Amino acid sequence: GVILKGKAVALTSQVLGVNEIQTQLRKAKTPVICRINMGRILLNVRTLEKKDYSIIVEALVRTLG
Repeated sequence: GVILKGKAVALTSQVLGVNEIQTQLRKAKTPVICRINMGRILLNVRTLEKKDYSIIVEALVRTLG
């Protein structure tokens, strides 16, 4: 129940709902773990390393086209 301060990247889609996006990202070749808040997908950048960027982009392209 502790709130950690940090920044996140928020995503929405006019085509897919947030639950579908979250499910597809978690099913990616390398799962991308995100959370849903206020109707948006949130990727917590505190937990990301530069080497993760290409993995996340690939999963997002496959999910969102």
